[in-house]
Amino acid sequence: MTNDEKISVRKAREIQRRASAVDREDVLNLIQQAQNRVSKSVDGVIIAHIFKLVFTGGLHREEILSMKIRDIIDKKGITRNHLLVGGGSINVPAVMKKELVDYLEYLKSRGYPTNRTANLFPTTRHAGREQSEGARKRKLHRDIERIAGTYKSILEKIRQAGIREYYDGLSTAIPERRRCQDTAQFARCSMDFTESILRSRKPVTNKPVPSEFALITERLAALKSHQGTDEEFRKAAIQLMEDIKKAKDRCESDASLKKKLIERVEKIFTSRNIKPTT
Repeated sequence: MTNDEKISVRKAREIQRRASAVDREDVLNLIQQAQNRVSKSVDGVIIAHIFKLVFTGGLHREEILSMKIRDIIDKKGITRNHLLVGGGSINVPAVMKKELVDYLEYLKSRGYPTNRTANLFPTTRHAGREQSEGARKRKLHRDIERIAGTYKSILEKIRQAGIREYYDGLSTAIPERRRCQDTAQFARCSMDFTESILRSRKPVTNKPVPSEFALITERLAALKSHQGTDEEFRKAAIQLMEDIKKAKDRCESDASLKKKLIERVEKIFTSRNIKPTT
């Protein structure tokens, strides 16, 4: 494969990643969906905390699903300053540490095993019940897919969204190269892949700007239910009439539309038994 072909493949992959990327808002929505889904078959609170920790810690799928309770608390039962992950350690925000403490209390209240060697993300509440690691992880993966819906490889997408969130949180006073290096260290991946993740942001959808007449129509609807005094209503109505007259005509029919809008304002005056002038 030539260099040009390699570049084309890389660009195609980045375009594909952008099209399927998730952002902070998507992650928060997924967490909310998970928390609202608690049944005999799926414990959404557990799935929600998987999402949260992947997002704030940049964890890989295998790392998050393999975590034990001892990875977040020490022998004294105190939450660790750095969580143990994959033979190393990561730092997470203080608010996440507090949530993990509450999460352990949730597991205890629901009857899940909470000894230090227990799985941080269990699928059974019976300590003595035999279940292979593979079966537990497959169950978690199925539960994650149920909540993720149409999203594919959602944990990796959440991880990449968290990596971009980490980068965006760094001070812009830090040189860009240094910020990328810090982010790569946080993500525990190469600079090239980190830069690719940063480029693969979800495309920003530009919301259409409402037309001048659309905004006037909204103001007219609000005027009908105006709850202020007669004088406040009069001022708002007169200002609206003036803005209607000043509105720029886009076509010949707009002149007729402006006339009808003013008539509607006058009808509101009449219905409220208020005169346009004092």
